[in-house]
Amino acid sequence: MSEAIETREPPWLATNDRWRWFAAMKRAPGRAVAAGSGIALLLAFVFGSGWGVSKGGAEAATPVAAPMPAAPAERVTMKLSVEAAAALERPLARASDLIAASDLQPGTPEARLMGIYTLMAQGHGHQALDAAQRLATDVPTFGLAQLVYADLLSSLSLGTPGFATYPPTLRDAPVERLDDLTAEARARITAAGSRPPVGSVPSQFVFLAPSVRFAMAVDVSKSRLYLFENTPAGPVLKHDYYASVGKLGTSKRIEGDLRTPLGVYFITGALTTRKLAERFGSGALPLNYPNQLDQLRGRTGNGIWLHGVEPATFTRAPLATDGCVAVANPDLLEIKQLVNRQQTPMVIAEKLTWVDATKAPEHQAEFMLRLNAWREARLAQADDLQQRFYSQTVHTPADASSPSASQAQRDERGRAASATVAVNNLSVLAWQDEDEVMIVTYTEAAKREPQGRLKRQYWLRQGGDWSIIFEGAIS
Repeated sequence: MSEAIETREPPWLATNDRWRWFAAMKRAPGRAVAAGSGIALLLAFVFGSGWGVSKGGAEAATPVAAPMPAAPAERVTMKLSVEAAAALERPLARASDLIAASDLQPGTPEARLMGIYTLMAQGHGHQALDAAQRLATDVPTFGLAQLVYADLLSSLSLGTPGFATYPPTLRDAPVERLDDLTAEARARITAAGSRPPVGSVPSQFVFLAPSVRFAMAVDVSKSRLYLFENTPAGPVLKHDYYASVGKLGTSKRIEGDLRTPLGVYFITGALTTRKLAERFGSGALPLNYPNQLDQLRGRTGNGIWLHGVEPATFTRAPLATDGCVAVANPDLLEIKQLVNRQQTPMVIAEKLTWVDATKAPEHQAEFMLRLNAWREARLAQADDLQQRFYSQTVHTPADASSPSASQAQRDERGRAASATVAVNNLSVLAWQDEDEVMIVTYTEAAKREPQGRLKRQYWLRQGGDWSIIFEGAIS
């Protein structure tokens, strides 16, 4: 068969063709939008051949039950070639993935959304419609839930005039808004279909001190923020949230570039709503961008926060901020109750790599030996032994732009070492881009300061060995 006629979005369209066709249907002046356009398109993309069609020889996905009825043939027709049919890629998620995702945080708007997708994937269209109606009513600002509800109405009404209409918030929405919602749906379902392995942590989490109660990591490729609780058995994934980043993506370099920085950062405080513009929603948690490594690399900008969203919306598109990380207001309020100033790290990576939590330090065994040797030299109050751990241009907060002050820095380290009585609560996080970097946070107690000061080091692999390029107390 060289071509076929379909009455709904075909599941074998190439990815880019799907998005272009969807946009064309939404733009088309004076013509009815295809029934179920958003949901049919999304399910086709997510579940692949689960929509009851064959890919003509390509490996098929595990089938799911038939979807809701299609629209009448006169609504939409489309010719498809055999070549287009062969272009279908693997589905993003299966029904079992969505069920698992909805069970993780039951009752949350996202879990309810995943439950709706599950019902749709299993062919329970009317149950999905009931659930979507409740979600759209309970969370009227959740744009994606509104679109799901509207498209389910369209799919199940078979085009009944006056029944299948978009809600007021979306009826006249520009195509960009609908594209944003489609991107959000894709991100949420991608994350549901690729959950972190049980018992794993991001590779950046080498070791967290017991005083670090929580740690976060953002996977930009999945628009996801993962929150870990640091238990006696190690970090355990507690929650994860849909998150938005900069309009122009990541790898921030200069002020105003609308990009989100990549690296290891720390929460430095909390801003309440009375100090913020409405667009930051339920509050903000500032990050220490530019951190000491960023400063040494000449990166500029400031005001990079983890914050909420406008009260009139539930979430933003995956790429929608001026460089910050944004989550839904209920999620931000939950996170605010758990983080500690200067103690809670937040890794921001283009794509996270996951490792066994019990073996994370083993992946950096060479560095851990080097760090322990530095600690022993510090406690031994041996300045001559300490010097071999420091770069020739090591920086401190007061002289980060003055490499020529290295001798004065060595003198200061000698005075600090002579007074050090304890180095405790070490946390180690790793970062790798063009360089290999280790970020160490610890408490150093001295005879004159028995309560200790919180300090941070940045180690850089140089010539096959690790050297400290920054060391200083942090407020």
